[in-house]
Amino acid sequence: MGITRGFFSSVLSDEAVFITEKIIRKLAHYGIYLALGASVYMAYGSYFKAFAENSPSATSRTVVPVLICFAYSVTDELHQTLVPDRNGAFTDCLLDTVGALSGVMCVMLVLRILRKTYEK
Repeated sequence: MGITRGFFSSVLSDEAVFITEKIIRKLAHYGIYLALGASVYMAYGSYFKAFAENSPSATSRTVVPVLICFAYSVTDELHQTLVPDRNGAFTDCLLDTVGALSGVMCVMLVLRILRKTYEK
């Protein structure tokens, strides 16, 4: 029994509880990978600032962190197929990747705003 099932069962129908639970789970997937994407993007950029002589292109700085998050998502979903009563779904991988891309884009936007603010 999920948290939403116990909490909302007296107020909502079983179908409404199922849909609510699914939405919460999908938003959690998205949010977790948004944070992961932002973190990987910042770590990837920091590595090149600290240790590498040549900085990668802007495309590479964006694509590589998203691909790392996608790969992690795939391994997570594959792991779920090995756990009893769980199943992996490629749609979750896609949702996770969109979350990671959103995290990367959020960090890029914040950095751009900060650069423009401090350039003045």
